Amino acid sequence: MNHNSKRSPFLITMLCFGMAFLYIPMFMLVFYSFNYSKIVPVWGGFSTRWYTTLFESEEVWEAVILSLKIASISACFATILGTLAGIALVRFGRFRGHTLFSGMITAPLVMQKSLLACRYCYFLLHWAIFLVGLKNVVLVLLRLHILLFRWLLWPLSSSQDWPV
Repeated sequence: MNHNSKRSPFLITMLCFGMAFLYIPMFMLVFYSFNYSKIVPVWGGFSTRWYTTLFESEEVWEAVILSLKIASISACFATILGTLAGIALVRFGRFRGHTLFSGMITAPLVMQKSLLACRYCYFLLHWAIFLVGLKNVVLVLLRLHILLFRWLLWPLSSSQDWPV
């Protein structure tokens, strides 16, 4: 890799916009969580009042404990089942149903991409309605679905040998 090459200002700008699009809402959420006012956009001063109310609630602590119990049990079962599935795929080689079995194992990886694609579609659709109006929404939807469908098929069409 040539370290003397200059990076494109356009790529750096797009990277900054992308990172801002992802992180500014999270920072705003944290910032407004310390608002004293009951109405979110109205700043009522810095306060930890809502966190105090949250942590004093018995229902919240019961929900936290239940969530931790469910998460630990689920993580243990997922570890055991994943280990057994990995052993089956490596030790037994090609067997009847091998492709289906490996597809079921990699399905959660693909599902994350499909959820992300749906989120992008929703975001882009709202911007498209804002920019081009309602009469061209059908064309915009068609273009978005073609774009996102192609993006979703990429992991499915790639090799089953996922890098570790």
